[in-house]
Amino acid sequence: MHIFQDWDYARKYGQYLNAHFPNGKVLDERDWRFKPTKESPFQWRTSYRWTDFETGCNIDIMTKDKLCSVLKGLDVHRIFMHGDSLTRNMYFSLMNMLGKGVITFDERDSKLYTSSMNCNMNHTIKFKYEQDQGGYQRGKRGIWEISLKGQEFLASTSERTIGIFNIGAHYHNFSHLKEDVDDMMKTISYINRHQDIYFFRTISPGHDECPPHDPKGFNWEVGPKIEPLQNYQAYEERCKSIISCTYRPHRFAWDMFETYNAYIKNFIYKHNHDRERPPIHYLNIYNMTLLRHEAHTVPDCLHYWSPGPVDWWSHTFYTYIQRLLEDALDHHKKYSNDINIKPLDFGNCRREYGK
Repeated sequence: MHIFQDWDYARKYGQYLNAHFPNGKVLDERDWRFKPTKESPFQWRTSYRWTDFETGCNIDIMTKDKLCSVLKGLDVHRIFMHGDSLTRNMYFSLMNMLGKGVITFDERDSKLYTSSMNCNMNHTIKFKYEQDQGGYQRGKRGIWEISLKGQEFLASTSERTIGIFNIGAHYHNFSHLKEDVDDMMKTISYINRHQDIYFFRTISPGHDECPPHDPKGFNWEVGPKIEPLQNYQAYEERCKSIISCTYRPHRFAWDMFETYNAYIKNFIYKHNHDRERPPIHYLNIYNMTLLRHEAHTVPDCLHYWSPGPVDWWSHTFYTYIQRLLEDALDHHKKYSNDINIKPLDFGNCRREYGK
């Protein structure tokens, strides 16, 4: 897999033309100061795209019409996102990519958002984001749960729903993560909606001492002209030069994220191998995001600037469900009158398994 600069991608797909969610006063002011030039017509962080030389591994670019077509083909009417602030970033990114005029809101709250998209053809998609409080919250153990509102949303209709779940970034204790992953799977099974399609999105990485190191004194008119890392080895070399990155245990448990993701992946594999219902799909965004050290909302170094790398989480999600539809239609033609939504195996795709 290769990440490269593509200004044509940045122009066509990398900008939010009608954003619903600003980054916030400080970040937006920094963006507004940016002055396009011939060399940098857009912010560099929006100009990088992925390509893969493995057949069937490339990430397809999501648009509103393409997303609607796939969701209609899968007979999906709702998308439910449940997770911490990084899942909220993914929800904000998706809403901003679709934009005003496409997305309307029914409810806006710091921990709960409900919106909808009219796909035409008498097909409407309802979205809901709900914040999870699991892990380490305000100095004490937070408990993972889907609220009553969230459960009511899932149970309110028999229409097929896509659920995107995530936990991990706020966990400083491996045993707490294991307990809550178990609770998550039990809750999903208890809800008993076998018609739904459920994903676990992997924990996204943080980068110690993410650039620029002096945001107050930085020239935001030029913007950060910093290239992403090109491979896992480059990430390791960078980490070796940073004391907080090499210190174990890391103060935010970032050194455990790969272990957390591996544990959850194996947990999901066993769940699916044992034919427990519903099957869980594994949406890996960790490997690709690990290389994007240059696009954090400094000095945060965990959350990402938007537009930017988080948009690729939505592109990756779209690619997965597009493949699901292709697989389901092929299965339908060969074997059954019912669409079969089974987890996909991306084989040796480096965005899935390689480093």
